[in-house]
Amino acid sequence: MGLQRRTFLMTSGVMVSGSLGGCVAGLSEPDLTIVDLTATEVRVVSGSEEDDSFSVTAQNTGVAGDIEITLYWQMTENADPEDIGSVQSIGWQREQQKVLYFDADERREVEFTATPPAAAVGYYFELHSRTAGAKIRNDGGAGEARVAMEYEHPAGLPDREETTVFFQEDEVKEVTFDVRMAEDSEYEVIAEPAE
Repeated sequence: MGLQRRTFLMTSGVMVSGSLGGCVAGLSEPDLTIVDLTATEVRVVSGSEEDDSFSVTAQNTGVAGDIEITLYWQMTENADPEDIGSVQSIGWQREQQKVLYFDADERREVEFTATPPAAAVGYYFELHSRTAGAKIRNDGGAGEARVAMEYEHPAGLPDREETTVFFQEDEVKEVTFDVRMAEDSEYEVIAEPAE
């Protein structure tokens, strides 16, 4: 079956912001600073098909972490890739999804084996970054810190992930979260001494 390959939609960059929580209280507790916001950033290098094998070559241009790759069938000629995942996603049928770990700067071919529905007129790969966080510096004493990430979920709702991390004195640590964010959404990382 000769299916038409569509232009790839990718979620590779996110607008980011950072903030610092906590207060300076001597060296008895961590004194935390957000040094840099980090995320996996995926880009499509190429795509191909042969019989029932559909492949996409993806490259992570961000930090090491998870990338989500989904294969869709295009069921109508006028289906708009911008509508995938929305309430108006008429014309698209989801086939398979893989969440894979990529090292920083890793490029890899990912293959899907699937038989297209008889009515399919094309196929489409959607890629999303799934790892985001921050590098955090502790200029204070050793201790536990609460690190939270606030972001917009693809459904348009605000979401929050939180973890507790132990910091040594003068340590820089990268803290990441496995998240599914809305395309081009902002996120914020907050770090403060644990109470």
